[in-house]
Amino acid sequence: MRRRGHGAAAPGLALPVALRRALLAVLSLAVVGCGTGQPTSGGAPPTAGGTASPARASATAAPPPAGIDGACKVLTAAQVGTALGVAVKLTGDGPLASTVPQRACTYSATRGNVLVMFVYADAADHRIFNDYFDRGKDSEEYMAVAGVGDQAFVDRPGHVIARKGRVTVEMGLDPIARSMNLDPQTVVTVMRLFLARPPEV
Repeated sequence: MRRRGHGAAAPGLALPVALRRALLAVLSLAVVGCGTGQPTSGGAPPTAGGTASPARASATAAPPPAGIDGACKVLTAAQVGTALGVAVKLTGDGPLASTVPQRACTYSATRGNVLVMFVYADAADHRIFNDYFDRGKDSEEYMAVAGVGDQAFVDRPGHVIARKGRVTVEMGLDPIARSMNLDPQTVVTVMRLFLARPPEV
């Protein structure tokens, strides 16, 4: 990028080439030294007093993600893997085509998908959760689950539906997970962890 006044000497001053180069070098160092005030190497931005504020950084790290779009960030892959008993990675994080705000999160191991979770921003009357409940309550394997969100139930092994406030979650093991002999109850553990700090909707 050319800087104004660096291209030639002022009229009437025929400076030697060596001296002009030396002046350019000095001016370049001065520009770098002044800078823009922005931190380098990923450092924290300065506050009004000239130093970063650790208190502000720690205060903004704790709240849960805002909105359903942050649902797949509530838990880390390490947390999910520890609960399931197998190392997993988050391989799917995206919205679903629906008039209801929702997010799909997929966790996979080396052999394929292990756990799939659908997170909904439900209505105030919990109509999505109630629809799941109406379809699952007559299952021979239906069982209410205590201590998970505001309400939760299992309608088949490895498949849990739960809600907390206006957040409704469907979570289930993939058939590959069943072939890996994962304990179906581990899904309840993941659900409990998720609803301990659900996204804000």
